[in-house]
Amino acid sequence: MSYSELRKKQNVSWANESVRKGIHHAADRNYVMAIKCYQNALELDSENADAYVALGAAYANTSKSHEAIEAFSKALEIQPDHSNAIKYLNATRSKFGLAQ
Repeated sequence: MSYSELRKKQNVSWANESVRKGIHHAADRNYVMAIKCYQNALELDSENADAYVALGAAYANTSKSHEAIEAFSKALEIQPDHSNAIKYLNATRSKFGLAQ
């Protein structure tokens, strides 16, 4: 395994850990810290669909509808069949009265 392959694998692992930390913060309704964790995850792995979904959920829970929709849409660009991204995108559009 090359250095770059090893580094990418390590970054993916760290990104997933940061998403898990963010989820714990979100469960405590500490969305500021949750968003920071999700953004950190995306700095490590910009193709982490779960980080975008979690970020979108945090934005939706803080009434930042456009940012939420953007995050869910990015998750769907990466993984078009991501069931939570689809579900949360539709729920956010409905909640904020935005066109589908």
